[in-house]
Amino acid sequence: MERDEEQPIDRLEAEIESAARTVEWCRKFIIISKVMMASGALWLAAIVTGMEPFSPLALIVAITIVIAGIVGFGTNRSTAERAAQRLEDAEQLRSRMIDRLGLQQVRGP
Repeated sequence: MERDEEQPIDRLEAEIESAARTVEWCRKFIIISKVMMASGALWLAAIVTGMEPFSPLALIVAITIVIAGIVGFGTNRSTAERAAQRLEDAEQLRSRMIDRLGLQQVRGP
């Protein structure tokens, strides 16, 4: 295989690794966002039911945590979806490029 044929495949490999890291990073933030939404909602429920003493500051903070969780979930989910599509496209292109090279499988003794 010539070096000119390897370079596009090398670039695709780097793109695949980058997209996979992005997807994994987003998954972690999605989990954090879900925890934020749940904890903020529980805090709001505690304030509404009287289990937590009412305080305007506590109410504002609880609502802010829920909203931040929703925003974090939405942005990371859409970013993860785009990165997953990039990953799939790059893997398909890499596969087609490798197939075009016409490599022969080497069998052992």
